[in-house]
Amino acid sequence: MGLFFSESADVINSLVDLEPLCILAANKIAQVNSSGGSILLAGNGGSFSDALHFSGELSCTYSSAQRKPFRAIHLGSNGAAMSAWANDFGYETFFSRQLEAIGRPGDILILISTGGGGSDGYSANLVNALDYAKANSIFTIGLVGKTGGAIGSNADLVLHVKSKSTAFVQQAHITLIHRICEELEDK
Repeated sequence: MGLFFSESADVINSLVDLEPLCILAANKIAQVNSSGGSILLAGNGGSFSDALHFSGELSCTYSSAQRKPFRAIHLGSNGAAMSAWANDFGYETFFSRQLEAIGRPGDILILISTGGGGSDGYSANLVNALDYAKANSIFTIGLVGKTGGAIGSNADLVLHVKSKSTAFVQQAHITLIHRICEELEDK
């Protein structure tokens, strides 16, 4: 009894090692925002929700109504575009198509993925978006877990939660998102 909470707490406590990377991510987000760029976000499943949560924190407020909003866009928020593209061409290219439509050099793409995607076909839509971003001068930040996958190996800045548990990785990702938001509020 209590093993789940104990193991979860251990993963959260390990995030202290990622704090310098959270500060780097916040600095990059602030820099891109101040130059008029966009912060673009994507994920699948629970990570889709985390990306949506993060975009809301950025475009509205985390804690201070006085902070200026960030131009944060969740790439999956247009349900009509997502269902049309997935139906006609395939979901694996939807996020890269959205980047083609709205991403610009100098923007940031934040990809959130429990496993990080890979050659097994998992999260191919995120890996394709990463490839598009890198080929088009869009800075990439990956929040990953498990082995880190393709995103963990190829993103410009990686926050890698060292856990094999999907639940613990997702809990940790929200904590990292909130730490980045804390840093942005202090700027």
